[in-house]
Amino acid sequence: MPKKEEVLEHHQEDADGPDAKPLSRHDFPPNFIFGVATSAYQVEGAANEGGRGPCIWDEFTHIKGKILDGGNGDVAVDQYHRYKSVSVLKSKI
Repeated sequence: MPKKEEVLEHHQEDADGPDAKPLSRHDFPPNFIFGVATSAYQVEGAANEGGRGPCIWDEFTHIKGKILDGGNGDVAVDQYHRYKSVSVLKSKI
């Protein structure tokens, strides 16, 4: 089984390679429907703020050796603190 670093390096090479080209809408069938999703754990952070308590995944990621690089979602992308900036971003579109 390849190591994490090897897999990541391979995918980065594909994305940045000499033959790489940006994707466009025309790369997909006409009836293709794009979708998006999110996960509270991955975007929210702030497990111990505002009345939110840790979920089972918060607890699990703090058990030494369970996550390869020792990461956790304590901050994540910090939507909890940065949600007001969304209106700023929307105004720049």
